[in-house]
Amino acid sequence: MAKPGTKPKPVELKAIENRGHRPLNLDTTFRPEVGLPSVPKDLSAGARKVWRRLSTELLRYNLMSAVYSDTFEDLCETIADVKMLRHSLRKRQALLLAGLRSAQVPGVVLSDGPGIAGGGTEPGSPSIVAPAEQSAGTPDPWALTDLATDVRPQDYA
Repeated sequence: MAKPGTKPKPVELKAIENRGHRPLNLDTTFRPEVGLPSVPKDLSAGARKVWRRLSTELLRYNLMSAVYSDTFEDLCETIADVKMLRHSLRKRQALLLAGLRSAQVPGVVLSDGPGIAGGGTEPGSPSIVAPAEQSAGTPDPWALTDLATDVRPQDYA
């Protein structure tokens, strides 16, 4: 008994190879239904901004589907985290520059939040953080306090 021939290549592979001159039948490929998934409840405020901004653009080009909601959620959280880290690093660099070159840099204005102390429970409420006394084996306590506090107010978005 004769065996059947080799199985045909998937359309996706044919499209990548692009060897033939005949048009490809793209109706057999997997295409998830285009639509905007609901915004996840546990998304951070910064990620919600990213979600609102990107989802409309992706939907306009038919690139958004409910199938991709988990991946898109992770992408939005990552973009929001990278943005926050970038802003924090810039502020940290400005503070270090002002401290190291006080003759050239008279001061630094931190435009996001109440300053390196991190603020109180309400935006704009003052909070003073005092470091522990420096011991022989401890690094700079002010630097440790600065790194341990969040410079964003509670309603940071």
